[in-house]
Amino acid sequence: MSSGEPLPLSTRSAFSEAASGALAARGFTVLEGVGHARYTATIMLSRDQAGTTTVKVPAERSSFGGGGVGVGANITVPLPSTKRKLVPVQQTQLELRISERDRADPVWRGTAVAVRAAGTKDGSDPAVAADLIEAVLRIYPAQTDAVASVP
Repeated sequence: MSSGEPLPLSTRSAFSEAASGALAARGFTVLEGVGHARYTATIMLSRDQAGTTTVKVPAERSSFGGGGVGVGANITVPLPSTKRKLVPVQQTQLELRISERDRADPVWRGTAVAVRAAGTKDGSDPAVAADLIEAVLRIYPAQTDAVASVP
């Protein structure tokens, strides 16, 4: 977060798991612990508030049917809702750096940014992490200074 606050453990874990999975899918062997691998991957993450938006409130479920003794049916039907709520919009930028273990300069790096409504399925940490990591690694091993934009 740009305010200098550390990111919650759940956020750090979501991005770490997404990066580990995506790197493994591209042939890297992911080793836990420090000092075992030839290369290290570092995730630089920033998150800023970018305004607010409205999102639909999930439909409420109502049950109809008989209770008590007897024969009957019970169904659950989602009722349509036109309710909306105000949620923050977050801009999340991720930079992935791959470096040799004993060197500070990265041998490869990529950056991606996404702007999503917080508190939504698409704005959840696992969804944002997976989308940003995939966008960053889509160009690997090519190098570019461009920032990939993720819808």
